[in-house]
Amino acid sequence: MVILKVSFAPVIFSISLLISLIWVFLVLREIMLSRYIDPSERFMLILFIIFLNIIGGIVYFYFIRERVIQQKGAKK
Repeated sequence: MVILKVSFAPVIFSISLLISLIWVFLVLREIMLSRYIDPSERFMLILFIIFLNIIGGIVYFYFIRERVIQQKGAKK
């Protein structure tokens, strides 16, 4: 069987990005609904969270995605 020749690191990284996206959505929702955060602090937190998520997406799409979606028979 050839099933075990697959590297699991890129697949696990893809799953972690999906979990990160869900986490970002939940955190942004929590920040927006909070009554205890000043509007300026809320804005800075939202920018910080979105910026770090964009950086993670760029790293994935430019450096890791090819290994994740590599098709059978494709060689580098």
